[in-house]
Order: sequence, then structure tokens, then C-alpha cells
Amino acid sequence: MPKKNDSIVETVQVIDNQEACIIGNAEYQLFMIPLQGWKNQLVVQPTGLHPESEKCAVIIAIDQFTAGEKMYITLQLWKKGKETFPPEELSLIDSIVVNENSLDIQLKDGEKKTIRF
Repeated sequence: MPKKNDSIVETVQVIDNQEACIIGNAEYQLFMIPLQGWKNQLVVQPTGLHPESEKCAVIIAIDQFTAGEKMYITLQLWKKGKETFPPEELSLIDSIVVNENSLDIQLKDGEKKTIRF
């Protein structure tokens, strides 16, 4: 998220018992919530990383990886302007089932999605 005229605003909300990070500038907001695998997340503000501005913000998900396989899943949403994210937009996922070659995602509105890999 590039720093524009205003500073970058960072907020944390608890959604479905998970901490979600939201960062925003005057033009956009980015929301990220770890759905599976991640232990924590934080926002860093590096310099020289973003092509549009010298300063920016990045949400980083963190975990201590050990040997074996583990599925990492996050939900990221963006929105123009400074509109707030209503709770129903942030709490979209009812359940996730990890299969050998796919994910079955049940949304709270009843819709089902399958991601194959």
C-alpha cells in the first residue's frame, strides 16, 4: 500500500475469533485475515519497496514452519476510498476443507467454491 498525501492508517479487528489487519491510504484499503495455518500477522512500513511512493505498508503473515506439509490460507480484500468494511464483507467464509488436490470453501451465503491445484 503506497503512502499517498495522508499517512497510512493501520487498524486491527477481530473477525470470527481471528485478528485481521486493515491498512489504508487516502485512495485504497487492504484487509487481510489469516484463515488457516498462520500464527500471527503484522504491518511493516518499508522504504524504497513500492514503485509509486518512497514509503509504503505491507501486511505480513507469520508462522514457525516445521517439517511436513501445512496449508496456509489468507483472505485479502481491497476497497476504494475510506469506506469501512462492514462485518458481513469481512466474515465471508463458513468453512474450508483441505483435500489432496483441492480446497472446498463454503461461504456464509451458501455458495460453494472449489480451488484445484
